[in-house]
Amino acid sequence: MTAALSAPPAITAVLLCGGRASRMGGRDKGLIEWQGQPLAQHALRRLRRQSLPLARIAISANRNLAAYAAFGCPVWTDVIADFPGPLGGIFTALGHCSTPLLLAVPCDVPLFPRTLCARLLAAMQRSGAPLAVATTPGALQPVFCLMQRNVRGNLAAYLEAAGKHGVRRWQQQCGAVLAPFKSDAMFTGCNTPHELAALTATHASRSFI
Repeated sequence: MTAALSAPPAITAVLLCGGRASRMGGRDKGLIEWQGQPLAQHALRRLRRQSLPLARIAISANRNLAAYAAFGCPVWTDVIADFPGPLGGIFTALGHCSTPLLLAVPCDVPLFPRTLCARLLAAMQRSGAPLAVATTPGALQPVFCLMQRNVRGNLAAYLEAAGKHGVRRWQQQCGAVLAPFKSDAMFTGCNTPHELAALTATHASRSFI
C-alpha cells in the first residue's frame, strides 16, 4: 500500500506596504492605482490565487491603515519605529505569525507568479534551508521570500546591529537558498512613476498568467 503524501505546512503571507516610498515622491505605493485598482489589491489577488493555498494573508502598513483594512486582511504596523524597510515588516509579521512558515511579498509588483509560494517551498524542502529567496536571470528578488517562523530570533539580532538593515545581507547570513524563476517580467516592480508607466505599456502588449 502506498503511503499518503504529507500535507504541506501551513503558510501565512504578508504583503509589505509599510515603506516610505521615497522614489514615488512619498506616495503610499500600495494605494497607487494601476489598471484601475490599487497595486496592493493586485498583489492580494495573486496571493489568493497561489497554486499552493495560503492559510492566512495579512498586510504590513504604517499609514492609511483604514484603507488597507478595507481590503479584508489583518493590518500589522511595524513594531520598530521610523520605517525600517522590508525587514521591519518581516520582523513584525514573524511576531504575529502562528504558522510554521511566512511568505513575504512587496506591494509594488502586481504580476508575480502564482507558483511563487510552491516553488519557494520546494527549494526550502530540497535544501533544508530556513529561508528561500526568488531569483530570476536578471536579478535577485530578495523581498520575495519564504522563511521558517523561528528565524525571528536571528533577524532580531541582525536588526540590533548598527546600520544592518539590508535584506540581502541578512538572508545570506541566515543561510538562504535561491529558488530560480525563468521570467524577469513577472517580477517587474513599480518603484518610480517611470517604472509604473513602463509596466502599463508592457502589460498592454503581453499576457501574464
